[in-house]
Amino acid sequence: MRVTYDPYADAMYIYFNKLGVKKTSMIDNDLIVDYDKNKIPVGFELLSVSKKIPKKELKSVKIYFNTETPKTLLHK
Repeated sequence: MRVTYDPYADAMYIYFNKLGVKKTSMIDNDLIVDYDKNKIPVGFELLSVSKKIPKKELKSVKIYFNTETPKTLLHK
């Protein structure tokens, strides 16, 4: 997994793997999920990140995932 942050766009992208993106779905105004051809999540983009995470903490963000991921996120 890899995480990037663009301070100009105030967007964070979290890559799960290196699969190609086939479909993109906007889950809500600040969350976009990319899927491969088999509907497997490739990664997701969080918008307006600094409104959710203080800028001083963006250098060392820790992300925890629940193993019971909602089906709406996995199979959109």
